[in-house]
Amino acid sequence: LESYEFEETSNLILSVFTLHFLPIEERKKLLKRVNQTLNKGGAFLLVEKTYPENAKIQDIYTQIYHDEKESNGLTACDIRNKEKALRGVLTPLTISENLDLLTSSGFSNVDVFFKHLQFTGFLAIK
Repeated sequence: LESYEFEETSNLILSVFTLHFLPIEERKKLLKRVNQTLNKGGAFLLVEKTYPENAKIQDIYTQIYHDEKESNGLTACDIRNKEKALRGVLTPLTISENLDLLTSSGFSNVDVFFKHLQFTGFLAIK
């Protein structure tokens, strides 16, 4: 993604659970390129893992999410191994940090269209 060049302009670009794997500076560069690639009025849909502003709420979300994973057949060991694999690789931001990142990249209208525990969808219009 860091070196991807868009070949043509677009009305819609999607990014689902991807940007949170990039360093923040690289996210900024990519979002500016996304904005430049969109036609006027075009939309960018971004879905990311996000952190709440409050650590206690994050703990609650994590517990609920682990319960969901266990109800889908994952073991506590599976859940722990996945967390360890993502440590240092996945860097979520808060909702407000994502909103700031999108607006500072040139998007004029930005809003949250989806929220489930620590997963958030953003709609950004050029």
